[in-house]
Amino acid sequence: MSQHIIPFPFDILLCVTDELAISNDKRTLTALAQTSRELLPICQKHIFREVSFLNRDPSVPGGTKMRLMRLFLALLEHSPNLANYIHELHYDVEFIDKEQHVVIQKLFSTLRHLREVHLEAGPLGKNSLRGLRGYLNWQFLDPLLSYSITHLFSVPNLRRLHLGWFSKLPASIFLSINSIHMIELSIVAVHIEDDVLSGSYSSTTLASRSRIPCLGSYSGTGECGDGTMILLDGPKNTGRPLFDFTNLKCLSVHSMAHPLAGVNALENIVKMAGSLQILRSRILGRSTCKGLSNLFTLGLKHTLTTLEINIVSNRCSPTFKYGFRGPFRTLCHELRALSPDNVLQNFTVSCQCYPSDDGLKGELVEFDAALHRTAFLLLRRVTFRFSVMTEWGSRPPTFVFDWDELKQQCITDLHHVSAIENLELTVDVLEESTNHQ
Repeated sequence: MSQHIIPFPFDILLCVTDELAISNDKRTLTALAQTSRELLPICQKHIFREVSFLNRDPSVPGGTKMRLMRLFLALLEHSPNLANYIHELHYDVEFIDKEQHVVIQKLFSTLRHLREVHLEAGPLGKNSLRGLRGYLNWQFLDPLLSYSITHLFSVPNLRRLHLGWFSKLPASIFLSINSIHMIELSIVAVHIEDDVLSGSYSSTTLASRSRIPCLGSYSGTGECGDGTMILLDGPKNTGRPLFDFTNLKCLSVHSMAHPLAGVNALENIVKMAGSLQILRSRILGRSTCKGLSNLFTLGLKHTLTTLEINIVSNRCSPTFKYGFRGPFRTLCHELRALSPDNVLQNFTVSCQCYPSDDGLKGELVEFDAALHRTAFLLLRRVTFRFSVMTEWGSRPPTFVFDWDELKQQCITDLHHVSAIENLELTVDVLEESTNHQ
């Protein structure tokens, strides 16, 4: 490694490495780090900013992830300063041997500067060969592994926490969070269990916390509404919430598998959040958009500026291939019922449909009529996306048509919306192929 001083201003070097980091070009950053001692620390902070220990490729031997963790621990023990650069951790949780727990405990205990923690259950059993996931029962984890993982939540600068594919996740693990920052919490396919009766914590433990973590963004699955209620109201008989939702700015509700799933939790969040600005909802299967206008009545009409609705067909069964019609018509009905003093500015609707769906034009005309109202005085951007499903199962595409013609037809059907002054209309028609057996 050269020891000569590089004849470039330090600010320029910072700009170069920052641009490489934005494009995630770690290969170039690694090459630059080896050119001089001056560039080494500048590049290291980007190279080690994000670390991942995943096991999602069935062709990779199961022990590969653990070997990488042992090597990485040895690196941190040799160069402890590198731990200061690690701000983001991705880890697949799975059952491991007891002797491996020590490695994980030592490694996680060094990561005191984390800002983002992403934890998901690793692929389980036969499902991993099909690219599917199963739930990992948190109660079956070794206590030492569970403790090491929970220890990650206590880092003082935590800003984002993502949890996915866990069952019987004890609510008490959130008591470890003591971040001084606004937190983005994402919970996908997680069943939270109120473990107050097990003695894991008590009302005294909740009351003794110096502060309740404040959420700036929350993303949760609709079918886990009971778990969301635990986060909102706290464990039973305590009267202390696990999180503060009052300053929530962004709310995402995904995979609502049933019409009433998570409705109470959603309404309670809207009531509690005084300045919610962004609402994203993913409608799946036989769900509907009922209750949207009621959410505006509860408090969204004066704060919500961005609304995104994603209507997804249930690919598990061909009988639901036209399932977007019901939710879409309900959405149009709810839009007509919105209060005229709302402040909505950006509205995005995404739908999965099929080329053989003759009702497509009628739905768009209804949507156009719903938006062509004086209730949307501040609306400035409308985006409409169609994902056209061209195949079911392993069969070749049955319908072939002109995509540009379909897009133009969509714009024609939305003629009232496109004529609104100072409003930007975007229509995207995408082909999406389904390859599910």
